[in-house]
Amino acid sequence: MPVSGRAALAVVLLVGASACTRIHARTPVPLAALEMPLPPARLLVPVPLEEPEDTAVALPDPPATSPPAARPREGMAAVRSAPERPLPVAPAATPPEPTPAPAPPVLQTGNVSALEQHANALLGVAQRGLARLKPDSLSANARAQYDQAIGFVRMASELIKIKNYMLAEQLASKADAVATQLAKE
Repeated sequence: MPVSGRAALAVVLLVGASACTRIHARTPVPLAALEMPLPPARLLVPVPLEEPEDTAVALPDPPATSPPAARPREGMAAVRSAPERPLPVAPAATPPEPTPAPAPPVLQTGNVSALEQHANALLGVAQRGLARLKPDSLSANARAQYDQAIGFVRMASELIKIKNYMLAEQLASKADAVATQLAKE
């Protein structure tokens, strides 16, 4: 056998032997399915229903003309029909009076001056924090956040003027948080 033939035979035997030692893929063990719990029992609560108001539609008065005379029927039984009786007319219903719309709920707080002082204090802290920053030295993203914080301060001061202290306090707090984060950068 020539040398190249022996080499080829050796390669085939090595490849065949290595194929037998290779680890074969195993199928995974199926996982147990989770059982879904039953939904909770429903609680039926009776709801009292209001009786609908009598909204009878007033029918227009029948015309003053007499009904046309009944013609005799043609055919096997020519019977004259009885004269029609007028339908009873319901009395004209008065339109129901509109009920006044309920007033919107008003937030009643015991200490409005404390809310105002706290909102003004937070607004001052946010303004001082933003004043310490140099907007020209900020990156583009930081500059956008700085501008947004300035907008929060403007909105908070407008809300304090119209006495919406709770929302002004929230906006001033957001502006202060942004100023604090920008100062760390």
